[in-house]
Amino acid sequence: MADTYSHTADIIIVGAGVAGCVIASRLSAAQPNLKILLIEMGRDVRDDPAVRTPGIFMNNLVPGAPYSQFYVGEPSETQLGNSAIIPAGACVGGGSAINWMVYTRGSMSDYDDWKNKYANPGWGFDDLLPLFKKSEAYFGEGDASTHGSDGPLQVTYGGIVYKINLEWLETASAFDGRPVVPDAQNFKTSNAFARWAKWIGKDGKRSDIAHGYLYPQMDRSSNITLLTKTRVSRVLFEGNKAVGVEYFTSASDPPTLVRAAKMVIVTAGALSTPQILERSGIGARVHLDSLGISVVADLPRVGEGYQDHLVLKAEYVREPDDSWREDVLRGTPEVMERLRKEYAEYGTGELASNSIDAVAKVRPNEKELAALGETFINSAWPYFERAEDKPVLWSAVVGSAMFPGGFPSGQYFATGGWMCYPLSRGRIHVRSKDVFEAGKFEPGLLSHEADVAAGKWLYKRGREQARRMPSYRGEYAPMHPDFSADSEAACKAGLGVGPVPLDAPEIVYTPEDEKVLEEWIRKTVTVSWHGLATCAMRPRADGGVVSPRLDVYGTKQLKVADLSICPSNVSANMYSTAVAMGEKAAQIILEDLVAVSA
Repeated sequence: MADTYSHTADIIIVGAGVAGCVIASRLSAAQPNLKILLIEMGRDVRDDPAVRTPGIFMNNLVPGAPYSQFYVGEPSETQLGNSAIIPAGACVGGGSAINWMVYTRGSMSDYDDWKNKYANPGWGFDDLLPLFKKSEAYFGEGDASTHGSDGPLQVTYGGIVYKINLEWLETASAFDGRPVVPDAQNFKTSNAFARWAKWIGKDGKRSDIAHGYLYPQMDRSSNITLLTKTRVSRVLFEGNKAVGVEYFTSASDPPTLVRAAKMVIVTAGALSTPQILERSGIGARVHLDSLGISVVADLPRVGEGYQDHLVLKAEYVREPDDSWREDVLRGTPEVMERLRKEYAEYGTGELASNSIDAVAKVRPNEKELAALGETFINSAWPYFERAEDKPVLWSAVVGSAMFPGGFPSGQYFATGGWMCYPLSRGRIHVRSKDVFEAGKFEPGLLSHEADVAAGKWLYKRGREQARRMPSYRGEYAPMHPDFSADSEAACKAGLGVGPVPLDAPEIVYTPEDEKVLEEWIRKTVTVSWHGLATCAMRPRADGGVVSPRLDVYGTKQLKVADLSICPSNVSANMYSTAVAMGEKAAQIILEDLVAVSA
């Protein structure tokens, strides 16, 4: 069978997302003679302004965008028949090329849980902190001991600060009673407001992984071969030893086989990696047998345990100011011409920002906890009670509209956030051997009632903050629950609508309002595109798929090293965690390569 391989590389990395780019770059630098093949299903993005310009990032998150792929969930009863549609990066750089660029890191206990609760030595907070620092050049406020200063990824506050966002920071913290701190990303803060730094460089460009790690290393060395617009269908085995991959450049072309002399590493993301494993013969035997796929390793939890941060947002009308964010979203020609000129000359202005400047991490006080109800208290709260650094919610304001598609003239803002550790779980599995057939995706959003309770708190809290902001001019009703017109909770907008005093009574929701709110939550809930845990790094006896050394159980020379291996959730957008995981994976792989050659 050797003569059927088109060529050979030492290392094949499947997926040029965050972890894949880090691993390829570090291996290339450490072993210049190593032949590395990096395969990406999407396009190349080197020097692409559509990726590097922060202010137009939303263009890459709408259906049809060429830098994303969209996973469509099965219609769900818990979403009242709706289907979740979840984008993921489909280009070099993966999620780092399309994300919101918000700079976030998890809680210290998140990573210690990985090490202690799930038996993964080397994956605790103290092990990972040097890797977080190694990756970044942080130019924000806060404790320098938890941040890096000379890494390849720059972190700043962006090229402009929106007044509406600072207004929310001042008003919401005053109403809320929680403090404003210099830095909420120190791995410890869990109940405070702060300015929100961004993965945006001092030059005003997005700090994506490809331009920070991969492309500079490819310019320094010739030992990385990058294939784009190429789909890997499966890993190839001789017995249980991974010896290569099969890939397609189109559905109409025959497959190509390429051999890996030393190792195959799958870094295709939480929704693609388990499907590649299943097509390769790694997964639940009963499922693989039903599809006629020969079993290499019987690992029943491949594709199971999917989780993400659940998101809700609501829109408000605001008093107009001198910002142009809505015109950026509309693509107003005369405004875009002026903004492009400023951005090209100085790297500043609205094109150098993601329009998000402030954030809160939130744990409930005694009154708020009681309002969350018995289901949350009994099911979810024990998880938080044992670790005071874990927030229940993140919340923020976006200084512009976030409407799907067109929206009326005027200026808007949105409040919202996400649930950090939802109890809902989902799954994804292949339907066939065909790499071009979408898998069966059941996200499981709101499958646990405790998450509905947290969603209600998130909506109510955001609305109370919004209606106290000086710029508030009412709710944009189409993006709120359809409360009865005679309800105290009914949306208000139009002439004469303005903010209430800071000490005004909060809205009282009737039992009928609560039903309307739950229905709205179930219809509108989405996720943060932070999917993880579908190939969990746990002991095999506990449903694990990979070991702490990233080896896929029951195989040789095959590793998985992306967010699918997270054994539990992290209270953060996942970019910084994925970078640290990539750095850790590179260390492990280099150790293994040295051990084999010794």
